[in-house]
Amino acid sequence: MYESSNETEFWVNNISGKDVMLSDLRVKIPARRGLNLLSKHYSLTYEQLKESMLNGSIHAKSAYIKVGKGPPQKVDPPQRTMSKYPIVTKPRSAVKIEEPKFDEFVFSDEQFAEQMSQEFDDEF
Repeated sequence: MYESSNETEFWVNNISGKDVMLSDLRVKIPARRGLNLLSKHYSLTYEQLKESMLNGSIHAKSAYIKVGKGPPQKVDPPQRTMSKYPIVTKPRSAVKIEEPKFDEFVFSDEQFAEQMSQEFDDEF
């Protein structure tokens, strides 16, 4: 993949949802991010990276990371658009709920108290 040692960029992209540790390079790649391992922040040489690609942690974790020549391309999610046709909804339910009224249960508290006292007196 890389032929010469005068490369200035060596990008390793984590494609998994978990952090990946490259133990032989002592680098942790955060989930769904990419790192340029030849940048000034890491004191790694091209030979170390090449050895890791051949039989090190980059080779061992190739299912979780990808090596590339440039930074990962950012893909914007598709934008939501307004539809020409509105969603048709019913203003009311198609089922009518009827609440029956029972006239024999409509009475005041005083009438209820009288009825209960009469039933109580009748028992004794």
